[in-house]
Amino acid sequence: MTKKTQMMLVFIFALLCNANAQLRDGLVAYWPLDGISGETAPDVVGGYNMELTNMDDSNVVEGKVGNAFSFSSGDQTLLSRTHEEGDDLPINKHESFTVSFWAKIQGNGQNDLRVFSESNTGGNNTPLFNLGTRNNGSDGTVDIYIRGIGPTVGHIFTEAEPFDDEWSHVVFVQEDLERKIYVDGELDSLEIAARAEGDWDLNATSIGGIIRGSASHWVTGLIDEVALWKRALSESEVSDLNANGVPQDQVPLIPDLIAYWPFDGDLSDKAGNNDGEAQGTDDISYDDGQFGQGIDLDGVDQFIQTPVENEEVFDFQDGTGFSISAWYRVDEFTKSWQALIAKGEGNRWRIHRRGGEGQLTGNGGSGDVAGATGDINDGEIHHLVLVSDPENEQVRFYSDGELVSEGGAPAIQSNDNPMMIGENPDARGRTWGGLIDDVGVWNRPITEEEIAYMYNEGNGREIVSTLGIDLAGYWPMDEGSGNVAADTTGSNDAQLYNEVEWVDDGERGSVLSFNGADAYADAGAETIPQMTQDNDFTWSMWSYDRAGGNNNVVLGNRYGPEGGDFSPREFIKFTPRQFEFHYAGGGGGNVDFDDFQPDEGWFHHATVKSGNTLTYYRNGEAINTREFDGELNNPQPLYFGGDKTNENWNGMLDDVAIWTRALSAGEVKKIFGGASVTGGAGKPKPRAKLAGSMSGFSVELTDDEEGSTVDAAGVSATFDGVALEVTAAKADGVTTFSYETPGLLEAGTEHFVVITVKDTEGATHTIEKSFKVKPYTVVDAGSRAGDSLKGESGIVANITQISTGQNIGNLHGNNIANAEKALIGWGNDPETEEAYLNEADPDSFEGWSYYPVLVPVVNFDQDGGVQGNFNSNNGYDDEYIPNIPGWGDSTDGIVGEFTALLELKKGAYKLGVNSDDGFKATIGANFTDLLAQELGGFNGGRGASDTTFTIYVQEDGLYPYRVLWYEGGGGANVELFSYVDGEKVLINDPDVDGSIKAYSLDGITFEETTTDRVDTGRASVISLSPASGDKLVKSGSIELVAKNGSATTVDQASAVISLNGEAVDAKVSKDGDIVTISYAPEGGLPVGSHTVSASFKESNGLERSASWSFYVPGVYSLVGEVPSEAEGFISVREYHGIGTTAISTLMADADFPDNPNVNTIATYFEWPQSGDINVNPAGNVRDNYGWHLSGFIHPPETGEYIFSVATDDNSQLWLSTDEDPANAVQITNESQWQGVRNYQPMSDETTSAPVLLEAGKTYFIECFAKEGGGGDNMAVAWSLPSDEGMEAEAGALPISGDYLSPFTSAIDPEPTPLLLGKSPEGASPIAAGGKIELNFLNRGLEMTGVAVTVNGNAVSSSVAVDGKSSSITADLGDVSGKTDISVTYNGVTEEWSYLAHEPLVDGAANPILYFDFDYTENSAKTWEHVFGYSGAISNAEYSDDTPTGSGSSIDLTDNANGNVFVSDGAAALNIASGINEVSVSFWQKNSSTPSTSSFWADPGRALQAHVPWSNGNIYWDTAGCCNGGTQRINADANDFGQDWTEWNHYVFIKSEDYKEIWINGELFLDGENTGPLPTNINKLWIGAGGNGGNSLRGKMDDFAVFASTLDEDQILSIYEGGTDLYPAKRDISALDVTVDLTPPSISVVRNADGTVTVTFDGTLQTAPTVNGPWSDVDGNSPLTIPSSDAAAFGRAKK
Repeated sequence: MTKKTQMMLVFIFALLCNANAQLRDGLVAYWPLDGISGETAPDVVGGYNMELTNMDDSNVVEGKVGNAFSFSSGDQTLLSRTHEEGDDLPINKHESFTVSFWAKIQGNGQNDLRVFSESNTGGNNTPLFNLGTRNNGSDGTVDIYIRGIGPTVGHIFTEAEPFDDEWSHVVFVQEDLERKIYVDGELDSLEIAARAEGDWDLNATSIGGIIRGSASHWVTGLIDEVALWKRALSESEVSDLNANGVPQDQVPLIPDLIAYWPFDGDLSDKAGNNDGEAQGTDDISYDDGQFGQGIDLDGVDQFIQTPVENEEVFDFQDGTGFSISAWYRVDEFTKSWQALIAKGEGNRWRIHRRGGEGQLTGNGGSGDVAGATGDINDGEIHHLVLVSDPENEQVRFYSDGELVSEGGAPAIQSNDNPMMIGENPDARGRTWGGLIDDVGVWNRPITEEEIAYMYNEGNGREIVSTLGIDLAGYWPMDEGSGNVAADTTGSNDAQLYNEVEWVDDGERGSVLSFNGADAYADAGAETIPQMTQDNDFTWSMWSYDRAGGNNNVVLGNRYGPEGGDFSPREFIKFTPRQFEFHYAGGGGGNVDFDDFQPDEGWFHHATVKSGNTLTYYRNGEAINTREFDGELNNPQPLYFGGDKTNENWNGMLDDVAIWTRALSAGEVKKIFGGASVTGGAGKPKPRAKLAGSMSGFSVELTDDEEGSTVDAAGVSATFDGVALEVTAAKADGVTTFSYETPGLLEAGTEHFVVITVKDTEGATHTIEKSFKVKPYTVVDAGSRAGDSLKGESGIVANITQISTGQNIGNLHGNNIANAEKALIGWGNDPETEEAYLNEADPDSFEGWSYYPVLVPVVNFDQDGGVQGNFNSNNGYDDEYIPNIPGWGDSTDGIVGEFTALLELKKGAYKLGVNSDDGFKATIGANFTDLLAQELGGFNGGRGASDTTFTIYVQEDGLYPYRVLWYEGGGGANVELFSYVDGEKVLINDPDVDGSIKAYSLDGITFEETTTDRVDTGRASVISLSPASGDKLVKSGSIELVAKNGSATTVDQASAVISLNGEAVDAKVSKDGDIVTISYAPEGGLPVGSHTVSASFKESNGLERSASWSFYVPGVYSLVGEVPSEAEGFISVREYHGIGTTAISTLMADADFPDNPNVNTIATYFEWPQSGDINVNPAGNVRDNYGWHLSGFIHPPETGEYIFSVATDDNSQLWLSTDEDPANAVQITNESQWQGVRNYQPMSDETTSAPVLLEAGKTYFIECFAKEGGGGDNMAVAWSLPSDEGMEAEAGALPISGDYLSPFTSAIDPEPTPLLLGKSPEGASPIAAGGKIELNFLNRGLEMTGVAVTVNGNAVSSSVAVDGKSSSITADLGDVSGKTDISVTYNGVTEEWSYLAHEPLVDGAANPILYFDFDYTENSAKTWEHVFGYSGAISNAEYSDDTPTGSGSSIDLTDNANGNVFVSDGAAALNIASGINEVSVSFWQKNSSTPSTSSFWADPGRALQAHVPWSNGNIYWDTAGCCNGGTQRINADANDFGQDWTEWNHYVFIKSEDYKEIWINGELFLDGENTGPLPTNINKLWIGAGGNGGNSLRGKMDDFAVFASTLDEDQILSIYEGGTDLYPAKRDISALDVTVDLTPPSISVVRNADGTVTVTFDGTLQTAPTVNGPWSDVDGNSPLTIPSSDAAAFGRAKK
């Protein structure tokens, strides 16, 4: 931490005394001696850190308070600091000062040794100040020895003997040059001569010895709690210090605080250099925070980004641990994943909302901690701390002061992304919606005591108070008597004149009162900061006015110190009607505000000057601003309550303060809120908790143990500015009152409550609170059920399941609309053409059925495990889901329906569902009614997580409550609960008072098979199409299906439908009890968002109505005709920047499905793809994205097909019964992940049941895939009827384009010919007559606008067409080395490069890259010897430690991200790829063996070796990872005989399908990998993995790659030191040049004599025409030539 930074933090006072808050005044330095920070003992007040001499962590021992330092004379230990000009030390520079310390020292036997000293380091022994042991070592007295300024104090001794090997407290006080000393709180009788006036040449302070020309006089013993004041402490203050040890009003949080954002009106980092930058469409706003202000983020795209150049500051790779603290409020959970503060994904740290949970969790380097905050979506401000503690192998997570969870040993990962507040840099789009305040980051684990200090029982304390910074003067006016109001931070005490009175005010305590006649106070002639264009200032005060608006001086001046005008006139003053100023020669101005009103009470005022802008604040709110353009050149006098001669004010004044900086709006609000002006916490207000709802609010005021005790009779409040009648009650230290609004407040509106509290000491506190009305549902009283329907106590559970018992993973795909379909049986099984069976009905035998069960509460988990809120951890038992697993022996594919009549009274209720996966909760006239009011839900997949929702009941009654719940795969969990007194309680829990009672319908038979669902007898809507919220609408019509009930029926004549606000001609039909109301617009529903309103009356006269919305996507709007035959490709759309692996996350994304990031086509059913069906795709193209392939499939045979899918990560495959997307059903599901083309057996969810398809027919097909991190792939294969039921095996080819056609939709771009392949690519031998060739699927389009260039030169080309195929060919000409090709066609330009190389020599080693690292003149670059390509060196250096003892190696030992990166040169690897043969040879010496890579080529891990991984295995990967049959061989190398820490030689070989690994000339491992080498390699890292990560800890030398298979003799030759196989060495120095690309300059001047002078860079050339020919001109610049010799054109060349 720099001194500058430390001084910024000067106002964290660790020595604030509970008994005497004035101890903060004048405190200069405080060394708690609790630990070492870097190489210093930190001063947590002034930043005067002491340097250590012969001391380390072993010297930190248990102390008087916390730890102490142990000193040793034998070891010559010392703490010392040499001071700079402008420092407040040495402390003896002040006429008044105090030195305090605790010591445990045996004085007897220690002769003349120093405990505390000040001296001169220039070798001058005379000036010194010493407190130490007696000079003859005969007892335990304190020896005082002072010389260098008269009179000399020569070895005098205290009467007390504190140095007795027990803890004792010593305090030395000098007051106005008079001296005394205290021992253990008592004044010692020793008389000490007063100090003479004058300067004293001291420049150093030391503890445990003295430092002059050299150090000496070292003491042995323990020293603790050293503190210095630049004032004399009083006897009572010394007594307090002794009695209380170190007062603990604050905990020293400064050590290792590396970043701190208070967010008080700006984004600056007050502890470091990490100022935030606002991101987002709209400007970030500030709201009332826990302290002052905080940032209020919109949850859309707003967040704070810290500087990317400082990102390593937050990587925490040094193993010491870290801590993150923040206060926050949830305004709205706008998406499933939201980041509060994050460095990234994986084991990079973050604090975030996870997967739809109503709570926060954290990752400190060991994955998300198991527990979380609890439900924090309550509109309140909460506190959290994440602590990563590698030393104790823990990650700790604290919420509101309590430890809520612990994680395992952290293994923190780094990245190159900036740390973000309100967003995750690795998984963008997870922006926070709500308040964030007071964010702090430490590079150490902070303690529980520090966390408790910050939380402060909910009141909170700032990490750092900035208020004391640049405080120029502060007059608290607390004296109560006398003629002086002291300036407690400066020297400008205010003298009181003409009967200024001290008043003991009931609200403010001691204040000054001015009479309006002649009373005033004078605080100095030049006290007010100058008002220039450059400097800033702030005035702050509390005032009580008695006279109203006038121009009298409350604060400031009208006249100069002598009573008259300055010349020219200048003044600056604060009056009851304006802030007024007048500057020299420029006139005046003012900032106007509403006049003071007499006797209206106390108000806080602040005027802030920032630049040329003045802003006036009243009671914490900005009232008015103005700009000015002049300056007050004379320093102005400061008067209180009137000028020296007139303009006297009538009122009372308190807490006047002036700063020489502009306070932020947040800091002004803090002062109004009661914060101490000097930076302390101030007297705490009572803790206020406001709970607001749509019907009013309630308030709890909790007494603060160290602050205010509430007087219940003195509580008043306003609501939205209107005074309320408040009747408060108090019990057990908590005062409560509430208010009910006359009507319901509108959801989303914000309301303000101002609470005024008088405490029992008479002080008044103002507390401002606000709440936003959360979304709620007013329950329709018409949905009430009659009392006659009330049955048994409990909830009816109807569990259904369609799963592996019927060869189905799940049909609903974690989607609400599909879950409703699955609940009623879905339809017929396409395989059997018979109805599905309910696997959760033990008696099901034919057709769809139910098996209702009555349960007391819903608290279910598939494994009876510890899930959700109610489990064995808190006294509950998770029950097994009724009849799960079903008779299909599966726990997946579940849909449950829970129904009950809830007994509800008038009022608000907060309900909740904890579910894995989704749910929908409703109240309606009938349980089965889809027009029921939807109260809450979660549509998608997630782990066990809460969703809460609020309802308001207008009339008492029994209300039909239904929760539809579903589970797709993995865990299954559901709980139904409500909140009682703020706590979660299971609905119908018989053991909890206040739980909502639930009843079944009367007459239900339980635990028997039935085809009937629970029914109240009311007419109900049983089907809506399209479903509400559906954004993948495929049908073209609207349909509402209702069922008549036994109690009421549908009045068909009353049925009405409107679409987007316009009535439509609805068709109504009836079939038995089923009434269908439909509308089918001609041409189908247009693309876009639609809202449908539908209504009808029941036969009882009650009208039923509902509105719902859906989206018709363009992606299902076909352009053109359905193709009758295969066109050779399928449509592909990608959606980027979406976290998680869940398909539901993709479908919920705002850009899905009609706004893809990529919209293209694929030539076979795989994505991503290599472009060649016979070549596997790259292993990892991107992270956090999803994709959608859609089109038509054309089966070649009639019969049963089996579809197999292999995806990484999750996927769903849907197939229609015909060409219509609306008839598609899900046939496979991937809920885990599989490797590339790693299809699974038929029993797996990724392989379909047999599906009957007809040759000659066209079927719509689509696949959705979602990738999180790591590998990403999706391949769909099939087995034909002729395969006789044999499903696709692992490695099978995807479905070829021979059977595919695209679904060309309304969102797709204009088609262009599809490029199938191009050559040459990668690398190709130089050959006469070489050709460029591009092959296309032409899609029936003509090739137009064809143009080809080679290395920028146009070449002729030709186009050939053969049916659906087209090609472009062109001559290469004579090329060598890197060759750039550009081909333009149909408005598209395809550009690429390849390496044209000499043909390989049969039987030769054929080196293609060789880095020997012997050229050391360039520390940033190295070169190889085959082609002369360069490699960029990052975080590595050269070493003369080599395997041969000569030359140099590359050393990556000390850097976690060291590597040599080869870009252009990586193309040479394609020479080897062209023959599918490569040998990689290098020497390596490991210093340690973490998980690292020795080399890595991209794309997709084309070549890679771990030598070794942390498990001791050596891995050899090609063409991706990590398939043992196609990509990887590996084995444990720990016992092979090599010593990792010595030089070893390695060779990695791939020879077509065969692989070898050689170590030190011996074959270590061989095997078979069939995947061919990629031919498009474009990046190579030596000594590291992809992107330079996982870098080697060690050295490498002689890295060589050969386009051949080295044999044993060749390998031995290299191992034994031979160099014959390496290429001839280039002169690297000739390559190490910097090319000057700056164009030369040239200028021409015509002289008076007719000559011309040309000034130029380089060589001057002339030509007769602009096109040449050009010829050099002899001569140097400047060159003068006769006009007769001047050419028409000239140029400079260099």
